[in-house]
Amino acid sequence: MKKLFIIINIIIIVTNISFAQQLNLDNFKGKWKGMMISSNKGIINDSVPVVFELSKADDSLSWNWIMDYKSEKLPVTKKYMMNKVSTNPHLFILNEGDGVEITYTRYGNKIISIFETSGVILVSTYEFIGDTIISEIISGRKGKNSLNGVINHQSSNVQRIVLTRQ
Repeated sequence: MKKLFIIINIIIIVTNISFAQQLNLDNFKGKWKGMMISSNKGIINDSVPVVFELSKADDSLSWNWIMDYKSEKLPVTKKYMMNKVSTNPHLFILNEGDGVEITYTRYGNKIISIFETSGVILVSTYEFIGDTIISEIISGRKGKNSLNGVINHQSSNVQRIVLTRQ
């Protein structure tokens, strides 16, 4: 019993240390390339080459966050600003411009956002692992109330990008 208590305490300490560590976006500055795979209800319907560039902005808590979608049909470059909230080391805000800001919460080496626009629920994540960044956006229509108070939101679209450092 005493060994089990010691093991549980070690696990708790290690978990707390890993979650207390700061995600340092400076470690991920540079150019990244990958392929965005889009699927609808589990069926892949598109793939687009993507170039992601992360650079330090003038502010010490801000980074230029540029996603360049190299689609043959509809190429587009999205320029955002990622800002770390100085009063909370777990919060980041992605400023898309025109007053649109998406709040991300850090969990270890991953930042996660859940938001809604025009009746669509979106989950956006970025996971930072060595020389890889994994980005996912999952979306689905807002569900209806059920009798037991649980509202299910069925996911319908997934965009996943695995980026590697260049």
